[in-house]
Amino acid sequence: MKQDPITINGDGGKISISDFSKIDKRSVVAKIKFISDWFEGGFYFEASVDRINEFERDLGSAVLQEKKRINFINEEGSVDIGINVGDRGNCLVTAVFSKSMIDGCQVRQEFNSDVISLESFWRALRSRLHHPIT
Repeated sequence: MKQDPITINGDGGKISISDFSKIDKRSVVAKIKFISDWFEGGFYFEASVDRINEFERDLGSAVLQEKKRINFINEEGSVDIGINVGDRGNCLVTAVFSKSMIDGCQVRQEFNSDVISLESFWRALRSRLHHPIT
């Protein structure tokens, strides 16, 4: 069954995550995509269920503005998403995609977003995680 992507939208870019599937009880694989006005790229990445759940909890804290800075890095280091939340509900989203932590080849993008888009992303991720992933 095809899944709709969950997306953080912003000025000049967006990040979407789709095609979640469970590898085993501890790991998932998903497709991440970055789209800007000049670049579009994506790939499949693996992460532990614990790491994805931690990201979901951190997103909730950021939406409630209990945390001003959150970060998600998968175990391989190929996906690094940083989100800084400002006092007025504005957000700076930074995404770094690389072949591995050791490899110097990477794509880095930043874009401005807001807590409304962040909350939509968080709710969609939470819903996806709390329903069985096949």
